[in-house]
Amino acid sequence: MKRFFLLSLAAAAVLVSCDRTAKTHSDVLTFGLKGDVKEVRYSLLAVSNSLDEDQGDPWLEQDELLLSFDEQGRVTRDDYGNIYAYDADGDFNGPYAEYTEVVRDASGRLKSFDNTAIPEEDFDDFDLMSYCSVTYDYDAQGRVATETYSGWEWGTTTNYTYEGNNIWPSKATLSSYDEGLNESTEVTYKYLEFDAKGNWTLREVTTVTESYEEGFEDQKETYTSVTHEYHTISYWSD
Repeated sequence: MKRFFLLSLAAAAVLVSCDRTAKTHSDVLTFGLKGDVKEVRYSLLAVSNSLDEDQGDPWLEQDELLLSFDEQGRVTRDDYGNIYAYDADGDFNGPYAEYTEVVRDASGRLKSFDNTAIPEEDFDDFDLMSYCSVTYDYDAQGRVATETYSGWEWGTTTNYTYEGNNIWPSKATLSSYDEGLNESTEVTYKYLEFDAKGNWTLREVTTVTESYEEGFEDQKETYTSVTHEYHTISYWSD
């Protein structure tokens, strides 16, 4: 009888453990990171471009908040500036919750953020910078394979390529449109520095972009740029 009771407790413990696993969301991998990341801040340094423009201050961005996560690994700010908040059941209750839908797959991974269902009567007061839809599709290793970001008459689809088991991409191809301007972009990443947790802190980004106005496909322009992107990462265990 005692042995049966202990076995029952063990089985219950396994069930509880599995249930906790099922309800635990870690969005860190979605954004090419690992560990108990709390915040990611970034800086962007212009190295060169083919437009021969005077760069002035080469720091295009400095110490900007890029990403944040709660202690359960759920995203609270994505790299598009969308803010996420959750109720006691883990459901989204962030800004514009009444017309925002956040979808997760069976594994708890973030699949989409969409607030484009705003009612017509509220649209005039809505910040167009906040009007967007983001979707994520994953590869067999749980890394983002395709990311689609769109808003009012603009959008970008990004396809990522990875080397081996790396969780950060080696290349990306982007297809973008913005009110008649079409762009196709090839991006190559070279990783230069990492922190003690194994996340990159400095990478070189080489971008080649081809653009044209709708109806003027024969007048395509190509430009290139090289930037250095810095990450400053804090962790909940710090």
